[in-house]
Amino acid sequence: MEQTTLFLLVLCLALGAHILCAEKCNLTGRWKNDLGSNMTISAVDEKGNFTGLYNTSVADNPSKILQSPLLGFQHLTNTNGQPTFGFTVSWTFSEATSVFTGQCFVDEHGKEVLKTMWLFRRHQNTIQDNWNGTVVGTNEFTRLELQMDKNLLNMAFQSVLVFPKSHILSALRTIFEKNVLGFAGGTMGAVNGMRPDGVPDTSSVQSNEVWIGVVYALAATMIQAIQQGPFPPALC
Repeated sequence: MEQTTLFLLVLCLALGAHILCAEKCNLTGRWKNDLGSNMTISAVDEKGNFTGLYNTSVADNPSKILQSPLLGFQHLTNTNGQPTFGFTVSWTFSEATSVFTGQCFVDEHGKEVLKTMWLFRRHQNTIQDNWNGTVVGTNEFTRLELQMDKNLLNMAFQSVLVFPKSHILSALRTIFEKNVLGFAGGTMGAVNGMRPDGVPDTSSVQSNEVWIGVVYALAATMIQAIQQGPFPPALC
């Protein structure tokens, strides 16, 4: 029992315990702002660079809204875990660009909050219209929490058991070693795509991201596997 408890503690730390006890604010993940727009930010690399996708809920013509790429930078020298950052969104459905700058905070309740100010620049046909080209505003982003149903998780895990247990454990072991421990020193969670040689897949934006839902699903599956029966020492 002590070994299982210790493993669960280590597993939670490895799979992104900042979600549960956010003493430090982490940009990686999915966020929603006060206007209903949402964005997904990939893992921040060792230089502070990150990419992501932005889905706005605000537009002159909502029927034409498309997901748009974002590119940003986070300062890594902050010592209290509440870094400043900035990113640019290139809107794919209009001739416009937005830049956001702000800070990642943890409030008195341990909740992560992004306080931002933005500039939205729309295309103008003449220099005389330049005065009307830029709009300024603020947004507050909070993390999109994943709601999970315990019964659905149990059903999903039971459906996996149609495969030999040794195959399941081998797959989980490989994912944990490659996608979790082999990415960012095991501190960011499970990266979506990992090549057999241990190099993160960069063929698409999604493959080089850490998604909170995927991390929770992996952690839940491993915990369920532990409850179904002890893991081999090589995995625990």
